[in-house]
Amino acid sequence: MSTVRCVRFTVLGEVSAEGSPRLRPKQRELLAALIVRIGHRVHAEQLAAELWDEPPASAVAGVHAHASRLRASLAKPDGSSPLHGGASGYSLEGYLDARDFEELFAQARGILLDGHFEDAVAHLERALDMWHGPAYGRLAARPFARAEAARLEELRRAAEDDLLTALVELGRADDALVRVAPLIASEPLRERLWAVRMIALARTGRQSEALADYRHLHRLLDAELGVLPDPALRDLHSRLVRQQPLRLAPVGRPPGPEHPTPRVHQGPVVRWADSGGTHIAYQVVGEGRRDVLYIPSYLSHLELHWQCPPYADFLRALGQNMRLIIMDKRGVGLSDRVQTADLSIRAADVRAVLDAVGSATATVFASSEGATSAVPFAVESPERLDSLILFG
Repeated sequence: MSTVRCVRFTVLGEVSAEGSPRLRPKQRELLAALIVRIGHRVHAEQLAAELWDEPPASAVAGVHAHASRLRASLAKPDGSSPLHGGASGYSLEGYLDARDFEELFAQARGILLDGHFEDAVAHLERALDMWHGPAYGRLAARPFARAEAARLEELRRAAEDDLLTALVELGRADDALVRVAPLIASEPLRERLWAVRMIALARTGRQSEALADYRHLHRLLDAELGVLPDPALRDLHSRLVRQQPLRLAPVGRPPGPEHPTPRVHQGPVVRWADSGGTHIAYQVVGEGRRDVLYIPSYLSHLELHWQCPPYADFLRALGQNMRLIIMDKRGVGLSDRVQTADLSIRAADVRAVLDAVGSATATVFASSEGATSAVPFAVESPERLDSLILFG
């Protein structure tokens, strides 16, 4: 492994590079925007659009200037740097603390599912100790980091839930109560935390407090969301009342190299592009000099596509000699559930996906109703279109 590839970047807290001096705000933003697509080239124009809410005329020149300073800040004694690129765009090499966290968490969940609770606690505590603040820190709300920061925060919550589960299963109810209190204070609508607290209270002889917690949560959910507690929590309450054995609902398996999720889906990772506040789901398949954006027909789902072998083979074939980008249109699949948009907004969704993957120009291949997104894009952004293919 080369020296450059050993550079470690931190995103479980404020964005930083190990061994580098304090970065200026725009350099840190540039670093974060590249970390989100680590290993992929991002066009300078795209970076300019992301680093400034209203990019000035000199924004692209500013990207190059900040990239030059960032490259120098990240440089090793031998002059090598993990930041590559120039006029056309930039890419970053290195390793993320988030990857270590995900691998350790996946191992921990497998251990937990096998019933080895002491080992699971040790692994989960190590994984959670890697966090030093919210994912991507003060940059978490920036459009380029929002989806990835949210994904990591969900994994962090799952790791917290697993640690609490393991403590309860070990009979360490007091430890579970200490850990769950600040989590409930920060996220009072997170129902699994209340389940942990109710079981821990009951196992320390405080059943009346556990029942009072349920009543409190019932009122809170009704007032805030107009819903009842979920079925698992209602069942837990019923068991408390009847003084039956109590147990937390089982955990699932997160994706990871040691314990992969047992699903048919074997497609690439799903990411989301921000299109005026609406999140458009997309995937990238294969590599190549030519970018092809495939817009499916009326109904689509980026994960379910890969569960149909003939369709999965079709997508893999498209991605053999090119970089294939697949999107779910707004309102369907894994994209945000919103009302049908006018043609101009559909064109903006296509641009948002291409921007998110750093694609300056692409061939757009649309099937059936996908043409209602492809044709407006071709009309409004012809400079970004290599060619247009309409099928069916």
